[in-house]
Parts: sequence; C-alpha cells; structure tokens
Amino acid sequence: MPAFQAAVQDAGAASVMCAYSYINGNAACNNAYTETNVLRDQWDFPGFVTSDYGALHGTDGAVDGTDQEQPFNTNFGAPLETAVENGTIPQSVLNTMVQRDPDEMFRFNLIANPRTGSTSTPVHHAGAPGGRHRRRRDGHHAAEELRLRAPPAGGLGRERGGDRPVRLGLADLRRRGQRLRAPRRRP
Repeated sequence: MPAFQAAVQDAGAASVMCAYSYINGNAACNNAYTETNVLRDQWDFPGFVTSDYGALHGTDGAVDGTDQEQPFNTNFGAPLETAVENGTIPQSVLNTMVQRDPDEMFRFNLIANPRTGSTSTPVHHAGAPGGRHRRRRDGHHAAEELRLRAPPAGGLGRERGGDRPVRLGLADLRRRGQRLRAPRRRP
C-alpha cells in the first residue's frame, strides 16, 4: 500500500474514500484492519473517511473507521442513531466521527476563509497546449483557486516527521503525472 501511505503521510490528505472492494473477505468500508489499524494507528491519519456510493454495508462501519456515508443515510442515519441509543455503538465513536470533518476544515483554514464559487460555475479552456489549463471567467487559473496552503512553520509537516510543510496542489499533481507518464528511455 505504498501509494496510499504516501498520499496520507507525505501529501497530508484530509480525507480518504473507502471503496466497493473487499480486502481479505471484508468490505473496504467495514474493514477495521485497513481503516483503523493501518490508516489511523500506523499511518497517524487525522482526517475523515467517507464511503463510495453504496459501499458501506452496515452501521458497524462506524466502529471500523468510516465517518461518512454517501449518498444516502442508509446505515448512518436512523440505524446509527438507534445503535448509539441502545449502546451497540458507543457515543464516543459517534463523537469522534462528527469531529473529524471540522478538524480538517480548521486545518486548512476553511472556517475563517471559506472557498467561494460553485462546482457548476462555467469554465472554459484557455489557449494552453491541448486546452488543459482551465480558467474561470475572471481569468484566474482554477488550479490556483483550489491550491491548499501549507500549514505555518512548525505545523503539520514537521509534526508528522517531515522536514518541510506539505504543499501539494493541482498544478503539482499535473507536473508529477506528466513526469510519471513520460515514456521511459531504454539504454
């Protein structure tokens, strides 16, 4: 799982999505080993885990490490409320689930400095080669708007064992992706 570990530890991911797949016979969204033992305990992941659409298979996913269910509240709506009320799932588990999302919003300063715009805002492709760089109507690059700022010095990057703050934006991902997809030269 090195790629996932790098995304969590090196890039400082705020959230992870569990999928439809099964790992050693357990659904990924109901898998305490991957979501709790590996993700949270071994990798020190502070963020939240959300399910892929319909990938959560029961309220026990809350105990296993999934924090949010998409797209409906089939398992985390009334069933989760009932499980907490009757003591099947401890209230502390629910409290932890609810806390992880705002923790990440504060971490990236989204509470004091909320993002603006809409995912449905019209964009057009600028005159960049291949039309790959999207610009908003006001001329700013969409990647610039979406780039997350690194934590201040002494912040997350250093706390987690890194020697520099984490700064990873869409432009960085594009550059890395282009470098990874470049044909390899044979000697």
